[in-house]
Amino acid sequence: MTTKPKASLTSRLGISTRRASARIALLLSLFHGPGLAEVTVKQVKEAGKSEIDMENPFVRLSVDLLHGARVTGFVHKATGHQWIDSGQGLFADHVWQQSWPGELYSVPYEARVEKTGPEEGIVTVWRVIEGAGQTDIAGVRVERTLRLSDDSPAVEVTIKLTNTTDGPRSVGYWSQHILNLGGPSDNFYLRPSARGLSVGEKVYRDGGRQQSWLGEEWVKDPVAGWSAAVNPMTGEAAVFVMDYNDLRWLYNCISSWTVEWYYDLLRMTPGREWTTNLMLLPLKGYKGVTYASKELIADLSFQRKGAGFTMLYNLGAGVRPVANVQLETELVSLPGRPTLARESKRVGALTFSPQQIASGLDLARARGDFLVRVHVSGDGLDHTFERSFSRKALSDHLIAEYPSARYLIPRPVKKKSLPRPSVLKLSPHNGFTVLELRGMFYPHWRIAQALGRGGPHRVQPAHFVTNVYGDRLDYFPAGYDEMLGYDVVVLEDIPVEAIGEEGLALLKDYVEAGGGLLVCGGWHSFAGGGYVGSGLEDVLPVTIGPSPDLHWHAQGLSLKADQRFLPVTLSSFAYWCQEIKGRKADSTVIVTAGDKPFLVTSTYRKGRVACLLGAPCGSPQPGQTGFWEDDHWTELLGQTLR
Repeated sequence: MTTKPKASLTSRLGISTRRASARIALLLSLFHGPGLAEVTVKQVKEAGKSEIDMENPFVRLSVDLLHGARVTGFVHKATGHQWIDSGQGLFADHVWQQSWPGELYSVPYEARVEKTGPEEGIVTVWRVIEGAGQTDIAGVRVERTLRLSDDSPAVEVTIKLTNTTDGPRSVGYWSQHILNLGGPSDNFYLRPSARGLSVGEKVYRDGGRQQSWLGEEWVKDPVAGWSAAVNPMTGEAAVFVMDYNDLRWLYNCISSWTVEWYYDLLRMTPGREWTTNLMLLPLKGYKGVTYASKELIADLSFQRKGAGFTMLYNLGAGVRPVANVQLETELVSLPGRPTLARESKRVGALTFSPQQIASGLDLARARGDFLVRVHVSGDGLDHTFERSFSRKALSDHLIAEYPSARYLIPRPVKKKSLPRPSVLKLSPHNGFTVLELRGMFYPHWRIAQALGRGGPHRVQPAHFVTNVYGDRLDYFPAGYDEMLGYDVVVLEDIPVEAIGEEGLALLKDYVEAGGGLLVCGGWHSFAGGGYVGSGLEDVLPVTIGPSPDLHWHAQGLSLKADQRFLPVTLSSFAYWCQEIKGRKADSTVIVTAGDKPFLVTSTYRKGRVACLLGAPCGSPQPGQTGFWEDDHWTELLGQTLR
């Protein structure tokens, strides 16, 4: 192996403006102390051992190629602490169709050293999933590339999944990290949720003989792509940043000191590749993390001042130092969110060693619960974040800073990048084809009988299942070619989580291209199914109110069809009906239940959409018939489907 001669400090600083400014800031901050000033990558092969060692001024790590290519050694040079105990590791690959540990955890990986330094080190490892008995994941290649640079503490990682087979595959990637930050009893876990900052902590009782944890482990409503473990005693922080647009859930097995997250389910056509980026930022000087991104790490905390508190900003750089930083902050009251006070502060530069700044906001003006909204700008930096606080629980202890119960925000809409055809067009085919997504009470909708009234047809069934890994369908089209081959898609009480983000994008594009969609009500539909804000609501002829929206009508509501559109006489009743917020301007009510809309239709672009706003269940009164048992019901439903 030929080693590139090391350039002088002056010539290396002159490589680029970015590298020059980064190194100057690095030297000034004295973050890493004396030692290695470049990246090295070495392969070690001996009896029973095959690993790749990578090192830069900030970290030293070992990739164990015989055991899942996990990082089984990780030294944080700012403190000299080894973060990995025996049997633990960082960047473990999993798919959430397999329970832990899964087949990828301890199997040998293939590897390739892409670059050995001195400015950058790159290593790629990979393995093809065997998936014994699991054809939906077998043959998917999992590839992970790790990068270290000489001017940043970030361990940058690219994950690439490739369907190497000639059939469709459905895979959910899962990233796991097991690490201790200078003492397991002092680790806190922080995650951004729609209900405020979620904080978890492992605690010991009875002299350490018993252990438990405070705070939630699962965060199923993340609002940003990051998760952090912090040891406030040493100031060490392991901040993980990932792409929110692919993020499903955040998770910590607090009893085992893990930082984990699940990605959205991927429906992969043959040859499809999916790539995502993540990084680990090993930092020092943080007692908590309120917000994280690749550019900025920030925390808001409080310090006692007389009978009250003053707020402190703790701000540092992520991947690179940042110059010309300025803060614009609002103090906002909850509920109602009126602005109580504002302040502006010029920070200057952010380095990897965070700086603490005292706020001048008068917190006494917030007599109840409040939130703090901060806009941070600088060279290449433009971020806004907020954190809510419960006035009753306010203290200068991290775990006591619980969010306000009055705080709830909608999750940001994800932006998906699918291999979308340039022209959306339904595929020509013979016969009448239906994709039936079967949920609760699906036999009572009598879709099969309704379709039988209209002649030859083909039905592709899919069933709603749920377990610890969430809601799923046992089948869904993997790509546009298959999706655009259906005449009608039927959702029988199906939540959006079961369809998945990519499935929703496919479904919406399918209707836009001219497909038909029938959405049936129930406990897992509309508001109860998470339709609000999912993108699916855009397609529907109705607007949806708050959850729960399925209401019981013990005496029954009589169904009546508008004869102008559907010449069917009904003599039946509905007992569970969806309460909608309203109808869209171009919608038509075909059937009513009492005075409530029950079957509503509209168009969406080239497609046609119908909503059945109720569930096929209940106890008919004497002399009444539930609509699902009415002889005319299948006639009505058959005409609607056709």
